Amino acid sequence: SLNKRIINYAYEKKIKVKSKYNIVSLIGAMTYCKDHQKLFNNVSSYLVDKGYFIFTQRVDLWEKFDFDNIIKDNSQFQLLYKSRPLNYLPKNKDFTSKIKIRIVLLTK
Repeated sequence: SLNKRIINYAYEKKIKVKSKYNIVSLIGAMTYCKDHQKLFNNVSSYLVDKGYFIFTQRVDLWEKFDFDNIIKDNSQFQLLYKSRPLNYLPKNKDFTSKIKIRIVLLTK
């Protein structure tokens, strides 16, 4: 769909910023990212030294893309926190406990 193409493009296109940030968050959107390395490179370029990147990722996609290794192999970031699997939208009747997520905190 057009929306997914636009979102994928947003992950792959580097945005010009005038100053660096202390934190970048990507909550509930990592599902649509196709090129994780490009995303990590872009986020790293937006952050100050020792800046933080916090994101959520669905557990099924965590396993599919082997996110433990993606994070381990990425020399730009160090893992500070990775949550246990948590309910994505526990009060939503369509999701309840069907989809689990992890909350992740990295530092540059």
